[in-house]
Amino acid sequence: MCAVISLRPYQLDAVEAVVRAIPKRPILVSPTGSGKTYMAVALVDRVGLPTLWLAHRKELIDQAAGRLQAHGLTTGIIMAGYAPFPLAQVQVASVQTLARRDRPPAGLIVIDECHRAAADSYRAILDGYPDAAVIGLTATPFRLDGRGLGDLFGEIIVVA
Repeated sequence: MCAVISLRPYQLDAVEAVVRAIPKRPILVSPTGSGKTYMAVALVDRVGLPTLWLAHRKELIDQAAGRLQAHGLTTGIIMAGYAPFPLAQVQVASVQTLARRDRPPAGLIVIDECHRAAADSYRAILDGYPDAAVIGLTATPFRLDGRGLGDLFGEIIVVA
Protein backbone atom coordinates (compact mmCIF):
# COMPACT_ATOMS: atom_id res chain seq x y z
CA MET A 1 0.00 0.00 0.00
CA CYS A 2 1.42 3.38 -1.00
CA ALA A 3 1.62 6.06 1.61
CA VAL A 4 0.50 9.36 0.18
CA ILE A 5 2.99 12.19 0.30
CA SER A 6 1.19 15.38 1.17
CA LEU A 7 3.10 18.06 -0.64
CA ARG A 8 2.73 21.76 0.03
CA PRO A 9 1.43 23.93 -2.81
CA TYR A 10 4.92 25.24 -3.68
CA GLN A 11 6.21 21.65 -3.78
CA LEU A 12 3.36 20.55 -6.05
CA ASP A 13 4.13 23.46 -8.37
CA ALA A 14 7.80 22.45 -8.43
CA VAL A 15 6.97 18.81 -9.21
CA GLU A 16 4.74 19.90 -12.11
CA ALA A 17 7.45 22.23 -13.44
CA VAL A 18 10.05 19.44 -13.32
CA VAL A 19 7.72 16.98 -15.06
CA ARG A 20 7.21 19.50 -17.89
CA ALA A 21 10.98 20.08 -18.12
CA ILE A 22 12.08 16.42 -18.09
CA PRO A 23 13.18 16.49 -21.76
CA LYS A 24 15.58 19.32 -20.85
CA ARG A 25 17.26 17.50 -17.92
CA PRO A 26 16.11 19.87 -15.17
CA ILE A 27 17.73 20.68 -11.86
CA LEU A 28 15.34 21.13 -8.93
CA VAL A 29 16.91 23.82 -6.75
CA SER A 30 15.51 24.17 -3.27
CA PRO A 31 16.99 25.11 0.12
CA THR A 32 18.17 22.49 2.58
CA GLY A 33 15.20 21.24 4.59
CA SER A 34 12.59 22.31 2.03
CA GLY A 35 11.60 18.78 1.03
CA LYS A 36 13.68 18.06 -2.09
CA THR A 37 13.63 14.34 -1.28
CA TYR A 38 9.85 14.31 -0.84
CA MET A 39 9.39 16.19 -4.10
CA ALA A 40 11.72 13.77 -5.90
CA VAL A 41 9.88 10.74 -4.46
CA ALA A 42 6.64 12.21 -5.81
CA LEU A 43 8.37 12.69 -9.19
CA VAL A 44 9.61 9.09 -9.27
CA ASP A 45 6.12 7.85 -8.45
CA ARG A 46 4.52 10.12 -11.05
CA VAL A 47 6.93 9.25 -13.87
CA GLY A 48 6.64 5.52 -13.14
CA LEU A 49 9.86 4.43 -14.86
CA PRO A 50 12.53 2.11 -13.46
CA THR A 51 14.67 4.58 -11.56
CA LEU A 52 18.29 4.91 -10.53
CA TRP A 53 18.79 7.38 -7.67
CA LEU A 54 22.43 8.44 -7.28
CA ALA A 55 24.02 9.88 -4.14
CA HIS A 56 27.53 10.12 -2.77
CA ARG A 57 27.02 9.64 0.99
CA LYS A 58 25.50 6.86 3.07
CA GLU A 59 23.21 9.30 4.89
CA LEU A 60 21.70 10.52 1.62
CA ILE A 61 21.30 6.96 0.33
CA ASP A 62 19.59 5.78 3.51
CA GLN A 63 17.35 8.87 3.60
CA ALA A 64 16.23 8.46 -0.01
CA ALA A 65 15.66 4.72 0.29
CA GLY A 66 13.66 5.20 3.47
CA ARG A 67 11.41 7.85 1.94
CA LEU A 68 10.91 5.84 -1.26
CA GLN A 69 10.01 2.72 0.74
CA ALA A 70 7.68 4.68 3.03
CA HIS A 71 5.88 5.87 -0.09
CA GLY A 72 5.40 2.24 -1.13
CA LEU A 73 7.98 2.09 -3.90
CA THR A 74 10.00 -1.12 -4.06
CA THR A 75 13.56 0.00 -3.41
CA GLY A 76 16.98 -1.62 -3.57
CA ILE A 77 20.26 -0.17 -2.35
CA ILE A 78 23.49 -0.56 -4.32
CA MET A 79 26.21 0.03 -1.78
CA ALA A 80 28.71 -2.04 0.17
CA GLY A 81 27.07 -3.76 3.11
CA TYR A 82 23.59 -4.00 1.56
CA ALA A 83 22.07 -7.12 0.03
CA PRO A 84 21.18 -6.60 -3.63
CA PHE A 85 17.52 -6.43 -4.66
CA PRO A 86 17.83 -6.35 -8.47
CA LEU A 87 14.08 -6.49 -9.17
CA ALA A 88 13.28 -3.29 -7.26
CA GLN A 89 11.57 -0.49 -9.18
CA VAL A 90 14.01 2.05 -7.72
CA GLN A 91 17.70 1.46 -7.09
CA VAL A 92 19.37 3.95 -4.76
CA ALA A 93 23.06 3.74 -5.47
CA SER A 94 26.32 4.99 -4.11
CA VAL A 95 28.16 6.55 -7.02
CA GLN A 96 31.41 5.03 -5.78
CA THR A 97 29.92 1.52 -5.63
CA LEU A 98 27.97 1.73 -8.90
CA ALA A 99 31.12 2.79 -10.74
CA ARG A 100 32.48 -0.72 -10.01
CA ARG A 101 29.34 -2.80 -10.53
CA ASP A 102 26.91 -3.79 -13.26
CA ARG A 103 24.38 -1.07 -13.91
CA PRO A 104 20.67 -1.72 -13.29
CA PRO A 105 18.11 -0.81 -15.95
CA ALA A 106 16.75 2.73 -15.63
CA GLY A 107 14.52 5.06 -17.61
CA LEU A 108 14.89 7.83 -15.02
CA ILE A 109 17.98 8.93 -13.12
CA VAL A 110 17.72 11.19 -10.07
CA ILE A 111 21.01 12.76 -8.96
CA ASP A 112 21.04 13.98 -5.38
CA GLU A 113 23.41 16.89 -4.81
CA CYS A 114 23.75 17.16 -8.58
CA HIS A 115 26.34 19.93 -8.36
CA ARG A 116 28.73 16.96 -8.02
CA ALA A 117 27.59 15.46 -11.35
CA ALA A 118 30.41 17.07 -13.35
CA ALA A 119 32.81 14.58 -11.75
CA ASP A 120 34.15 11.80 -13.97
CA SER A 121 32.47 9.06 -11.89
CA TYR A 122 29.00 10.54 -12.44
CA ARG A 123 29.68 11.19 -16.12
CA ALA A 124 30.75 7.57 -16.65
CA ILE A 125 27.50 6.36 -15.09
CA LEU A 126 25.37 8.79 -17.14
CA ASP A 127 27.16 7.72 -20.33
CA GLY A 128 25.79 4.23 -19.71
CA TYR A 129 22.21 5.57 -19.86
CA PRO A 130 22.01 7.65 -23.05
CA ASP A 131 18.21 7.39 -23.30
CA ALA A 132 17.31 7.93 -19.64
CA ALA A 133 15.58 11.04 -18.37
CA VAL A 134 17.78 12.83 -15.81
CA ILE A 135 16.70 15.05 -12.93
CA GLY A 136 19.12 16.82 -10.61
CA LEU A 137 18.50 17.88 -7.01
CA THR A 138 20.52 20.48 -5.15
CA ALA A 139 20.41 23.44 -2.79
CA THR A 140 23.55 24.86 -4.41
CA PRO A 141 23.57 24.76 -8.24
CA PHE A 142 27.20 25.79 -8.55
CA ARG A 143 30.58 24.14 -8.14
CA LEU A 144 33.52 25.47 -6.18
CA ASP A 145 35.91 24.27 -8.89
CA GLY A 146 34.18 26.46 -11.48
CA ARG A 147 33.13 23.55 -13.72
CA GLY A 148 29.72 24.23 -15.17
CA LEU A 149 26.67 22.00 -15.24
CA GLY A 150 25.28 23.27 -18.55
CA ASP A 151 26.44 20.25 -20.54
CA LEU A 152 24.59 17.91 -18.15
CA PHE A 153 21.46 19.88 -17.32
CA GLY A 154 19.37 22.24 -19.41
CA GLU A 155 16.89 23.95 -17.12
CA ILE A 156 16.83 25.13 -13.52
CA ILE A 157 13.59 24.92 -11.59
CA VAL A 158 13.84 27.07 -8.46
CA VAL A 159 11.35 26.16 -5.75
CA ALA A 160 9.57 29.31 -4.62
